[in-house]
Amino acid sequence: MKTLGKSINWSLSIAVITLVLAAIFSIGSTFLQSGATWTVGMFIVFLIVLFRIFFDIMGVAAIVAALTFTRRL
Repeated sequence: MKTLGKSINWSLSIAVITLVLAAIFSIGSTFLQSGATWTVGMFIVFLIVLFRIFFDIMGVAAIVAALTFTRRL
C-alpha cells in the first residue's frame, strides 16, 4: 500500500509541475508574440520547439545512462 501512495504522490507532483511549465511557456509565448509579425512568431515557436526537443533528448539520455549503469552492477 505504501508503494501505491508513493506512486500517486509522484504522479501528482509530475502533473502539477507539467501544468505549471505549460502555463509558463504559454504565457511567455503569448507575451513574446504580442505585436510580432508572422515570421517572428513562427521563429519564436520554432525556438520553443527546439528547446523542448533538446531537453527531451537530455532526459532520454539520462534515463538510458542510469539503466546502463544499474545493469552493469
